Amino acid sequence: MSEMARPSPASEIGDQVAQLRQIWADAFNRRDADVIAGLYAEEAVLLLPKTPAAIGIDAIRDLLNSVLPSENRHLRIQCKQVEYTGPLAVEIATYTLSPAATDRASPVETGRLVTTWRRTTTGEFQITISVWSNGLSD
Repeated sequence: MSEMARPSPASEIGDQVAQLRQIWADAFNRRDADVIAGLYAEEAVLLLPKTPAAIGIDAIRDLLNSVLPSENRHLRIQCKQVEYTGPLAVEIATYTLSPAATDRASPVETGRLVTTWRRTTTGEFQITISVWSNGLSD
């Protein structure tokens, strides 16, 4: 493969982050807090709208287990940009929570998220900080 045909490290990292983000969204839509929590580093911080900060993987799992059972909307996340340096990547994305087909009364919610990912010694990325805000998504 020629040098010109190789994907850049930035696009490879962006693809990895997008794949992990899709795992996050799919697990949310299955209401699987354990899979989502498994994407976070031990000392990670999760800041969701209208919830207390969750600091540490156990607190993140507890928060997700308290939120997910009552959530009846479908989550879609669109990665907008990934920047990286060394073992860190920063993702900017938008999200949409749409009512399930059986529940048209729930509102559509849109928002943004910023997430830092850290590459571990095994080469996998884990979330270290994730901040979600609802409102405008552009």
